[in-house]
Amino acid sequence: MSMNLKSELAPKGLQFNPSDFFISDKYATILSIISYPKVIGPGYLSSLTSMPGIKVVAKHIPVPFSTMSKMLNRQIADLRQKYVEEKDQTLQERYRQDAESLEYFVSMLAATQSRIFDFQLHIMITADSRESLELKKTNVKNYLDAMQLKAVSLRFEQEKVLKSVLPIFPSQDIEERIGTPIPSNTIAAMYPFIFDSIKDPGLSTLLGVDFSGGVILFNQFLYQIKKENNRNNANMIMLGTSGSGKSTAAKLLLRGHIRNGCQIVIIDPENELAEMAHSFDGDVIDLGKGGDFGMINPLEVILDADTEELKQGVGYAILTRTLQSLL
Repeated sequence: MSMNLKSELAPKGLQFNPSDFFISDKYATILSIISYPKVIGPGYLSSLTSMPGIKVVAKHIPVPFSTMSKMLNRQIADLRQKYVEEKDQTLQERYRQDAESLEYFVSMLAATQSRIFDFQLHIMITADSRESLELKKTNVKNYLDAMQLKAVSLRFEQEKVLKSVLPIFPSQDIEERIGTPIPSNTIAAMYPFIFDSIKDPGLSTLLGVDFSGGVILFNQFLYQIKKENNRNNANMIMLGTSGSGKSTAAKLLLRGHIRNGCQIVIIDPENELAEMAHSFDGDVIDLGKGGDFGMINPLEVILDADTEELKQGVGYAILTRTLQSLL
């Protein structure tokens, strides 16, 4: 019975090449992460796991603190030695910062008694042809570079990497060479399913729920009450494919701003918001068809001043005056 089950689960064919392999009817390769950024935020891997056509495998193996401490202290000593011997001031400063960062890391581990794990992250990419595999591989690598992750496809060791990520095989010797020591609290934050949804304080708009069921509360003017590195003003742009919900999200935000008493001026070339404006006792001005309100032609800029006023720099254009009167 067990043999029949294995034969059913086993791939129809498996052939390994130096940097990729062929499994059943798919071409595949496994990228191994060998370098991580210095700072990792909550849900760091969530964007990576949502990419189509890839599988992410994460392993964490406990490492004794004494072993980790000795290894880090040895690295600190090496960096200090390089700092003394280096003549280039730029490299000297880099060695100094790296050494201080490791020293702080060791002190933090000792103070918090955090457990250390040898963290191993692999990304398996599959495609229908070798050409499409190479294209996907390039795209994924570019994405990883943006995340400050360095990945390599280990040549002549794809079979060992594949066996190391499957639970049916014993430990592989490659596992001793590709891991990165990371404390448990950082690992917990990295996992895609362990992070908080967007819940902005203040006069926020309920946009919906995320994939984990958490509500999304978005405050476009968050910068006024809370300082965040990537949100220092209210400027924003909505991007998405047709039908993805851009207009719906925009209307939800506008409704929230109206509820909060904001004064809003909307340029609506598609005439999508007239009904909404009427329902909230707003005014709709049609400037494209002439009539009582006139017509704005952005290509027709006529100066409305005499020669003396122009010399004094106080001349205005009819278009400018019209826009000012509307606002």
